[in-house]
Amino acid sequence: LWAAAEAGYWRPDTVAPLKEFAHRLAGSGGSYGFRKLGDTARELELALDDLHSPSAAPEPARQSYQALRAELESLAAAATG
Repeated sequence: LWAAAEAGYWRPDTVAPLKEFAHRLAGSGGSYGFRKLGDTARELELALDDLHSPSAAPEPARQSYQALRAELESLAAAATG
C-alpha cells in the first residue's frame, strides 16, 4: 500500500487504501489490547490526512509508516518466539 501511494504521487485515490488500513489497525489495535500499535497506526492515519494539503511533504507520513512497520515486526517476532 505504501509503494502504491508513493508511486501515485500521494494523490488521494492512491493514499485512501493506506489510510483505511491505518484507520482499521488503529481501532483493532486498541480493541485487542495493543495500545501502542493502535496509537502508532492512528499517527499514520493523521499524517496521511495532512497530505491533502498541496504543500504537504510526505516525510511525516513516512516516519509514521516506519514506526508502524517496526511495531508490527516487533509484535510478530514476540508472537513467534
